[in-house]
Amino acid sequence: MELTSLFEQSTQELNKKLKQLKTEKIINAVLVGFTIGVFAFSAFKGGLGFGSILTLLVAYFFIRNANKSNTLAKEIEKELELRNAK
Repeated sequence: MELTSLFEQSTQELNKKLKQLKTEKIINAVLVGFTIGVFAFSAFKGGLGFGSILTLLVAYFFIRNANKSNTLAKEIEKELELRNAK
């Protein structure tokens, strides 16, 4: 979502998007935990192989997505604060 579209959306839409981002944050945390758990299990059972390294790569993409979502959530919160201050 671009920053220009944040200004064009209504307060209700922004609140809905913020709630959706909080749900995504929980899902991302669960997925990162799961992939790190799979990595730890596979590294313990079979050593460091392609499968265990692949799970770390997947975890990296989940973390990167979470960082983008956090940045967007902060921008939405700033916009909502500006609208409530008026």
